[in-house]
Amino acid sequence: MPFLKKIKLFLLFFILPSVLLLTGIFSYSFYISSREKKRFTQQKEKSIDLVSIFTGDEGRIEFGLREALRIKAKRIFISGVYNKNSMERVLAKIKQNLNHSPKDFNHLKKILEIDYYSRNTIENVISTLHFMNKHRELKNVLIISHDYHLLRIRTILSSVRGNEKMDHFYFLGIKSSLKNYRQLKVYFKEGLKYIQSCLLFLIWDAELSFL
Repeated sequence: MPFLKKIKLFLLFFILPSVLLLTGIFSYSFYISSREKKRFTQQKEKSIDLVSIFTGDEGRIEFGLREALRIKAKRIFISGVYNKNSMERVLAKIKQNLNHSPKDFNHLKKILEIDYYSRNTIENVISTLHFMNKHRELKNVLIISHDYHLLRIRTILSSVRGNEKMDHFYFLGIKSSLKNYRQLKVYFKEGLKYIQSCLLFLIWDAELSFL
């Protein structure tokens, strides 16, 4: 078979379907983000007991803390912080951008807890569920990340929890854009990670979960 023909077949049967699949995942991710934001808003931002911020991209901690103060969340959990960043260092980096009073800032210190151990989204989810198990009074949870990340978070959370209802989990994403090459790379990686997660949870047995 001529080399050029092999290239065309490769493009036709591998590259093109892959691009279409990833495009579909991106579109569905943004749909989920929009739907979840509307669902959260329609609940009139009901009493949120816990805001859980999943780290991994710029701006999430600042956005999450600002949102937690706005809705007067009872507790804040930041999952996946670099182990050399103390609570004081994390708060110091964003203090000037929060535009809140010193009283609000002191309140943050009292209700904030940081997880230094999580290194991926699955561990973020498990750490959040562990934190909820330790604090049974925390019922309604708002998970914050970027919009493109929410689909994978929701899929992992649903899989780990088995058949349990998700009614008391809410999701809010930072809006991202397609204006630069870096963001396109992030979307591409996220699509691959979503596929990887789906394949993993095909063999996941929720009954074996230690939660």
